[in-house]
Amino acid sequence: MNVKVGEFDMAQFKVYQENYSDVTVVSNIFIDEYMKEANDAQLKVYLYLLRTMSAHLPTSVSDIADQFNHTEKDVLRALKYWEKNRLLALEYDDAKVLTAIRLLDVTKKASDEAAPLAPVVPLSAARKETQRPAPLRPWRRTRRG
Repeated sequence: MNVKVGEFDMAQFKVYQENYSDVTVVSNIFIDEYMKEANDAQLKVYLYLLRTMSAHLPTSVSDIADQFNHTEKDVLRALKYWEKNRLLALEYDDAKVLTAIRLLDVTKKASDEAAPLAPVVPLSAARKETQRPAPLRPWRRTRRG
């Protein structure tokens, strides 16, 4: 749709960056749902993997460890954390040597339990609240004597 404003023809246009390879994109789902539970080493490793992927740079566990002054064990622990959270898949050769890391689509976390629609009440408290009071006896006049 074009709109004429003065001597300019105003149309929809796309916005792009000339050197987009120097940018690392982080999913909003990652920020909203995964970042808050990860520790600093896990965050650094994941963000660095995004950066190396977008720039098509090779890396290794020891490179990542050196980059952030972590141990290789810290890096492997972080990689396994993200694999457990289904954000990446670790690929090994027959000798169990890490050969590739495949970054997976970031999706919303699947909740293990359905979220309750109402506050959860402990069973003992629920019984007390739902017990009906004893029925009232009919009123009778009594004589005192």
